[in-house]
This record gives sequence, C-alpha cells and structure tokens, in this order.
Amino acid sequence: MEVFINYLQKHISLSESEIETIKENVYLEHVPAKSFILQAGETCKRLGFITSGVIRMFFYDTEGNEIVRCFHNENHFFGDLSSYQNNTISDQYIQAVTDCSIVFFNRENDHHLYKTLEKWPLLIRKFTEKAFVQKIDRSTNLIHADAKTKYLHFLSKHADIAQRVPLGDIASYLGIAQQSLSRIRKNMTL
Repeated sequence: MEVFINYLQKHISLSESEIETIKENVYLEHVPAKSFILQAGETCKRLGFITSGVIRMFFYDTEGNEIVRCFHNENHFFGDLSSYQNNTISDQYIQAVTDCSIVFFNRENDHHLYKTLEKWPLLIRKFTEKAFVQKIDRSTNLIHADAKTKYLHFLSKHADIAQRVPLGDIASYLGIAQQSLSRIRKNMTL
C-alpha cells in the first residue's frame, strides 16, 4: 500500500487525513500469474494500480486472433476505462502476465473519494490523460513502421517489460508475426 501512497504523493500533495481516507477506500490484492482480472462480456467494476508485476490487455479479432493492446507494469493504473465509466460491457481481457500485487478501488470507493477528496478528480484526470497519450504514442509510432523499427521502439519504451512477457505477446502487440520477431531478435544479437 505504501508504494501506492508514495506514487500519489509524487503527483498530488496529501494530508494524513486524506491518506487515511484513501487507504480506507482501496484494497491490496495478490493476483497470480495468468489470472484474469477482467474478461470480455463483463463490466469493468474496478480500476487497479500495479505495485508489482505485469498485466496485459487484449481482445480477439474477428478471425479469433489474440491482439495485445497494451502492457502495464509497476506504478501504472489500468482498467477498461470506457466500460468502467459508462457501466457497459467490455470487449477486453485483462490478465496478469506475472504474479502481481495490485491496489484496487471500485466504483463505490471511487464515488466516495470524489465526494470527500477534492484532489481525487485531479488524480483520475492525470491517469486518463496518461492513458490517452500512451494510446496516441502507440498509434503514431507503430502503425507505419517496419517490424524492426516497431521492436526497437518497444524496447526503448518498455525494456523492463520486454524481459518479463512472452515473445508471442510482444509480437501481437507490435502487429508482427512471432517468427519475424524471432529473426529480428536473433539478428540484433549477432
């Protein structure tokens, strides 16, 4: 829990009473590797903050191929924000890639924090803005690039994640065949 509070305090100044209010409205959960946090067809009822581990968000395309949308690791918020905010069915899966420790808050806790802490909306806005910037970065830097450039960009942004997730997940995220990514990695080590 302290990792979460320290992260918040890097972005907003909090009094002791505000910290206690937050602690009363969030909970820490251990999520084993390969466990699902959300599955398509469900409504996202909680948002998370990763204190340790890596998660992936993915969906299946019309041909049944698994498409990784993003990875998140330590000190990142995650969730299907559209499903959460609109109380609608999600088309995404969220799965722990590694064992994870995650601080969660649900809609009820979120509403309570909105009412009682004037700084809470600022934090949520920062989380939303960061997610939006990441989405733009991915689309502008990866859509028209060749496979090697995509992989090098991924390594420059996510070197820590690259060592912790399966190669097939990285290939799916980059939109390239796993065999092509294997060749690229092999040629880079020569």
